[in-house]
Amino acid sequence: MGDAMADRIERVAADAIRTGFQEQGSAQVAAGDLRLPPERWRALARKVGREVGRGVQTLESGGSVWAVLRDWPRDEREQGIHDAALRAASAAAVLHPPKGGPRPIL
Repeated sequence: MGDAMADRIERVAADAIRTGFQEQGSAQVAAGDLRLPPERWRALARKVGREVGRGVQTLESGGSVWAVLRDWPRDEREQGIHDAALRAASAAAVLHPPKGGPRPIL
C-alpha cells in the first residue's frame, strides 16, 4: 500500500474515531472491517484523544477493537447523550428480553 493510500486510510479512521468520541464517548470497529492493523488503530485512537485533550482506553473484545474516553460523560451535553443511550438500551431490553432469561417485571 502506498504512503498516500496509508495516509488516507489513517485520516478516515481518525475522523471516524473523533466522530464516535463526540457522539457517544467511544469508537469501535469490527476486526474484520479494519483497514489498519489493530495496534495501529488503537494508537491512532489514543492520538485523537490527545488532540482533543481526553484520556482514552483501548481494547480488543468480542471481535471488535474499541476506544473509550476515560472521562465520558464530562459535561451536561455528554450526560444527556449518555442518559438517552441508557434509556434506549433499557427499553430494548424490556421489549426484546433474551430468550430463556428472566422476564422483566412490568
